[in-house]
Amino acid sequence: AAESGAESEELLHEFLSLQKEIFSDLGLHFRVLDMPTEELGLPAYRKFDVEAWMPGRGKFGEVKGGAESP
Repeated sequence: AAESGAESEELLHEFLSLQKEIFSDLGLHFRVLDMPTEELGLPAYRKFDVEAWMPGRGKFGEVKGGAESP
């Protein structure tokens, strides 16, 4: 189905909002990264990574990524 791109952007933000809600409800310390274009694979043109604090590693690690593609 053809779509304008607005629906894709809206859905990406809806998924991100749900992910943030889940990680907050779990009590995880997390951050959301809006990835630069050079980090994107084809055909994505926008991507968010969610990273959670991993005490055993002493650093953040990716727990979920989401990309928007045409």
